[in-house]
Amino acid sequence: AARAIGAVNAMTYHQGQWHGDNTDASGFWSAIESQVPDRGQAIIMGNGGAARAVHYALSSRGWDILTLVRTPKPDYPGIQQDFESVIDRAIDLVVQCTPLGMAPHFEQHPPLPQLNSWSDVLVVDLIYNPSVTKFMSLCNAQSAQSMNGYAMLQAQGKKAWEFWRNLKDLPHI
Repeated sequence: AARAIGAVNAMTYHQGQWHGDNTDASGFWSAIESQVPDRGQAIIMGNGGAARAVHYALSSRGWDILTLVRTPKPDYPGIQQDFESVIDRAIDLVVQCTPLGMAPHFEQHPPLPQLNSWSDVLVVDLIYNPSVTKFMSLCNAQSAQSMNGYAMLQAQGKKAWEFWRNLKDLPHI
């Protein structure tokens, strides 16, 4: 996961060697797996580190993903289109991965994707402060269900704790 995402956020020590890992993707999937189909159609908003982790979590499970961005990045792993793109297919999941709306800029938000229907869409805003972002409120007003990133943060922490709890024979640093 760390190699695919391009970031390490947890270290493990095994058989005399340190290994880097990334708990973002597994934390994200743990947070949403009971609320989405095994495979589906997703929109990821943003193309930074969090978006890469979400993309990995979904693509490794066979999801079809479109990433909406302000500025495309050449090394991003998926299809990128402008935020203002019109989406002409049913969507199961929208994941807001930009910092827009994070405290103290509560009124900021990316533009809402232009969907035919929001009624069966789960919206996940990875921001957890505030607990209900302006983006989430706007999506809820369109009949979407929403959640913030707190469950992902908890799942990441649990996975990191498992790594540390299972460490044995640590070298003296």
